[in-house]
Amino acid sequence: MAKLRQIRSESSRRASPRYFYLRSSLVAVTVGMTVQQIAPQLDVTGRSLARELGLPLDTPKNTPVKTLGVTEEQLGHVVHHLLGRRESTLKY
Repeated sequence: MAKLRQIRSESSRRASPRYFYLRSSLVAVTVGMTVQQIAPQLDVTGRSLARELGLPLDTPKNTPVKTLGVTEEQLGHVVHHLLGRRESTLKY
């Protein structure tokens, strides 16, 4: 499995981006972003991202995830999980 390294994970009062690095990929996500904006960066569909975040599948994909109750910690955990699967041969 590819090694995943978190470059910057400091939480602050405002929604600062969290940077994740996997080989040559750099992904920056915040809780101020929508499912529709985050999913393509992780090479997943909006439905699978919603499922991983524990949101209902019919959740509006153009609403910031922070307003849907997702924390920075939850988002970071999901990003780590999905980026770790990116190099897998399984379709996710």
